[in-house]
Amino acid sequence: MSDEQKLPSDQEVRGGVQGSLKYWVGKLECGGDVEKQWFYKQKFIKRLRESEIAIETEKANEQHYEVPTEYFTTDLGCGWGATTLWILQNYPQCTVVCVSNSQTQREYIEGQAAQRGFSNRLEAVTADANVFSTEKTFDRIFSIEMFEHMRNYERLFQKVSSWLKPDGLLFTQILCHREFPYAFDTRQDADTEWMAKHFFTGGTMPSADLFLYFQNEVCLVDHWRLNGTHYTKTLDTWLERLDANIDQVREIMTKTYKEDAGKQIFNWRMFFMFCSEVFQYKEGNEWMVSFHLFRKR
Repeated sequence: MSDEQKLPSDQEVRGGVQGSLKYWVGKLECGGDVEKQWFYKQKFIKRLRESEIAIETEKANEQHYEVPTEYFTTDLGCGWGATTLWILQNYPQCTVVCVSNSQTQREYIEGQAAQRGFSNRLEAVTADANVFSTEKTFDRIFSIEMFEHMRNYERLFQKVSSWLKPDGLLFTQILCHREFPYAFDTRQDADTEWMAKHFFTGGTMPSADLFLYFQNEVCLVDHWRLNGTHYTKTLDTWLERLDANIDQVREIMTKTYKEDAGKQIFNWRMFFMFCSEVFQYKEGNEWMVSFHLFRKR
C-alpha cells in the first residue's frame, strides 16, 4: 500500500465500525421477532451438523500420538503455546500434547520448551483438526479460541470425547455473541466478507449457548461469561505494541509479503481496531468471551 494513498484515521475507522455494528445487531435480532430468532438459530445449528468439522484448511494425514506420563493434557489449537508452556511451568508432573496446524508454531513451541527444560514433557503436533487422531486418552483437554475456526461441533465433540478418560474434563474458551451464532462468509458484499477473507476464512462466531446444543458425547459441568471490554483492552494493547515496533514489524512483513507488506500491516491494524469496537459495543455485553467446562458423557 503506497504512502500516497490516503488512509482513514483510526478515529474514522472506529466510527465506521460502530455504525456498522448497530446495523449488524439489528439484522441478527430479526427485528425483535422471537419466532424468527428461534428459527434462525435452529437453521444455523442444522447447517453446522451437516458440515465438515472444519473447512478451508489444508488437508493433513491422519496420525496417532502417544504421551508417556501418568497425567495427560492436550492443548487443541495451541497457537504459539502460551497455555502449553504455562501448564508445563506450573505442573511439573504433567505432560502436554499441543496441536496446531502450523509448523512454524510447532517449531517455536519446541524451541521455547527446550530453553526451559520441558522437552521431555512436551509433544508438539502439526495436524489439521479434521484429521487429527490419537489412541491415547487424557485427563484434561484445553482449547483456547480454536472452536471458532470449526463448523460441525457435533462431530468435533464426538472426537474430543473419545480422547477423554472416563473422569476427564474439556475446557473451552471462545469469542462469541451473546445470543446469535453466524458464519464468516467470504462472498462479495456479505456482512462478514472482509473479516472472513483476511482472518476467519471458514470460521464461526458461536453464540454463548451454542455448544449446549451439542451434548450427545459430552455433558456441561459449568459455563462462564466474561464481559467483552476485557478483550478490547487486549486488542488495544496489541495495536499499541504494533505501532511502537512498526519498523521491526515492517521488516518482518516485508520478508514474507514483499511489496504487500504495507497492506498486511494495514489489515492487522484494521483487525485490532475492528475487534476492539466489536467487543466494547454496548459496554461489552453484546460480544464477549465465554468459557465452558465439559465432562465425558
